Amino acid sequence: MNSTERHELRYQRRKAKRLSQKVKRNEGVTFENATSFASLHKAAKKCRISVGWKASVQKYDRNILRNSFRNSNILREGGSLQKGFVKFEITERGKKRKIQSVHITERVAQKALCDLIIPPIEKTLIYANGASQKGKGTHFTSNLLLRDLRDFYNHHGNNGYILLGDEHDYFGSMLHSRVNELFESALEDKKLIEYAMTYINAFDKGLGLGSQICQISAVAYGNKIDHFIKEQLRCKYYARYMDDWYIIHESKEELKRYLEIITEKYREIGIEPNLNKTHIVKLSHSFIFLKDRWILTDTGAVIRKPSKVNISRNRRKLKKLHKMYLEGKITLEEIRCFTESVKGSYMGKHGYAIQNFDNLYRDLFLRR
Repeated sequence: MNSTERHELRYQRRKAKRLSQKVKRNEGVTFENATSFASLHKAAKKCRISVGWKASVQKYDRNILRNSFRNSNILREGGSLQKGFVKFEITERGKKRKIQSVHITERVAQKALCDLIIPPIEKTLIYANGASQKGKGTHFTSNLLLRDLRDFYNHHGNNGYILLGDEHDYFGSMLHSRVNELFESALEDKKLIEYAMTYINAFDKGLGLGSQICQISAVAYGNKIDHFIKEQLRCKYYARYMDDWYIIHESKEELKRYLEIITEKYREIGIEPNLNKTHIVKLSHSFIFLKDRWILTDTGAVIRKPSKVNISRNRRKLKKLHKMYLEGKITLEEIRCFTESVKGSYMGKHGYAIQNFDNLYRDLFLRR
């Protein structure tokens, strides 16, 4: 037996093992379970958490058993629970975002579906994918960057560079065919995949903000690229949070080469890079990632501060809330909830952001 034959045998064993693991992960992940009365009833209870004050939720919950039974029959007979979208705009950090929210009936069905398909999909993701998963989030991804910076310094000092990547119109550019491929790579039940795609195909182009199926699809959309970066480019210091990602390397030229390759990979799945936010920065300089300013000093200390833009925005908002308070449009307790939320986001970061924000609060509300 020559080396080529041995390589082929090893490949076939790995392939058989992956298929076996996929089958094991998909035990019980079927269309019947996603549309069962028990799944819809359980999902309805989850969907009312924190939004039980809404009239539509109360109306659905009033006849929860009857609605769960009826909707289960509709779905199993090939019917649809989709009633279109509730469209509106919100302004988040100065940027307008178009939200396409679904009605409570469809939201319950999506919840039952996602509770079933998320575990096998998450098993295919790399550890450094930190968005919208249990036990992960912006704090998790920031801690990964903190760990990577410290480890890089131990091997190379701060004589290196970081490639900061960002994608343009990430949700709106996703190809439905690519989403179908990622479902097929993680799930076994063909009927379940067809059912999941009915919620994806409801959008004319890309995916929308406001539904759970779109959120998990966006998390997994760049999964093949994540594996390519980790396994073929061998990038040790890499992490991604939705459409924001970074790579740390000692060579600027190597990072330029990585950027060309990764940009082409993203273009193959319909995503264009945001050239205004994609750049290479020397580690001895400061850089912005996930709305924080990071600095790796000559001594190896990692300094993390809230960005000035974020601080200024929160101060402006507090002043507007003070004006609304004087007009009687908002209570002091509601303002305190906002201030505690802001201070919580500053917690564990360097600088005097918390003290300065507290001083502004006292000047506006306590010193008269």
